[in-house]
Amino acid sequence: MGSNNPAIVLADANVPPTASALAAGMTKLNGAWCESPGTVFVPSALRVELKHEILSGLAELRIGEPLDENANFGPQANPAQYSTLRHRIHEFADARAEVVSVETTPTYGRWIAPTLIIDPPAELARDETFGPVLVIRTIDDVTQAIDECYELANGLAAYVFTRNISEGQRVGAQLPAGEVKINGTSLLDMSDRSTQAFWYGAGIGGHGDAEVLRFFTRARIVGEDIDSPL
Repeated sequence: MGSNNPAIVLADANVPPTASALAAGMTKLNGAWCESPGTVFVPSALRVELKHEILSGLAELRIGEPLDENANFGPQANPAQYSTLRHRIHEFADARAEVVSVETTPTYGRWIAPTLIIDPPAELARDETFGPVLVIRTIDDVTQAIDECYELANGLAAYVFTRNISEGQRVGAQLPAGEVKINGTSLLDMSDRSTQAFWYGAGIGGHGDAEVLRFFTRARIVGEDIDSPL
């Protein structure tokens, strides 16, 4: 499970709450959340404002050790994941993408500061980072954003931000993901009847009690073929 979950910011989006939702989404579970937004597609007219608003939200994180009840952001879970994230961030920097970190984390241990990667090479940003790293890519229009979502290693979740819910639903219905949320990145399902299939590399099966049961019971149909001559 997991994927490079895309988020599309439409031209009419309300930037401050959009940025707040993205900052929250990229740092849930210290970034190790399988539905975390991974790549944000944003019109050029909104990119600078969105970047600054996300950084403002990240600066308000309460940094602390896992047992600190007042903290809401901690270190990476293991050395391997820490090393992988460090390597990916260096790769982006070496490719001359803009790399911006909120340097509020301790300098010891397995801490990865929440980091934004602005307009890296598309081929380098295809895979999931699975950490508090968010790629921001500038797009010309929503059609380009939808097309580029299909180039990501995705399939689990996607997000659309807009003031026009009907347009958000239209765009969301075109995205290659099992769950598309409009104007939010909540950890919770949208309702107690929410279901989602896993697309591409996100896995096999689906999410939802009935779907999981149906998958593991191996549904079968037996009957006479429609063009049987007997």
